[in-house]
Amino acid sequence: MAFDSLYTGITGLNAYQSWIDLISNNIANVDTVGFKGQSMTFADLFYQTQQYASGPNTTNGGMNPQQLGVGVQIGSVDTSFAQGGLEDTGVNTNLAINGDGFFILNSPDGSSAPTYTRDGDFSLNADGLLYQPSSGLAVQGWEANADGQVTPGGNPGNITIPVGLQEQATATGSGVKVGPNANDDVFDVALGGNLDQTQWQQAFLNTIGASAQNAAP
Repeated sequence: MAFDSLYTGITGLNAYQSWIDLISNNIANVDTVGFKGQSMTFADLFYQTQQYASGPNTTNGGMNPQQLGVGVQIGSVDTSFAQGGLEDTGVNTNLAINGDGFFILNSPDGSSAPTYTRDGDFSLNADGLLYQPSSGLAVQGWEANADGQVTPGGNPGNITIPVGLQEQATATGSGVKVGPNANDDVFDVALGGNLDQTQWQQAFLNTIGASAQNAAP
């Protein structure tokens, strides 16, 4: 009996030591990007039966079994996938998922098995590949077409962003015409890019202000 008591006490110490380790890990990763906290549940071990149950009879109403537990064990370790807080890092390549889902990562050549993460600390390499610097794996997804539309379908591939793409300048009056009308001798230059609407709005407001001043009596 003394040995059983020691064994039962040790199971409790081991179980609660694991619980403390889990709590310590949660605290240590409080600032880890994409970390999901865990919780633990316990379960009792098998019971030793000292006396079996007996049914009722004419002289006895019946007796419950006499059982002694032999300790505790870890029942389960569960991960909480609740939505965490979003933080603005100021880095354009850092991404976050609001809701369910994971980022898919794979080796750039697709030779490894895909892995999943909530950590969106991504960057661009020299080839314009969107990847995770901590693992070197490439971010998987579907790229947009020339019209900026994304059509999911099939296996996702590496996401590349053409950083620093430049257009070769063409002298006026030479080269192939790229305008809407190939026979237009005046249209010689085509420019592409995104305009800053804040500058357009400011110019528009300045125009309105000048018109108002000119119209004043």
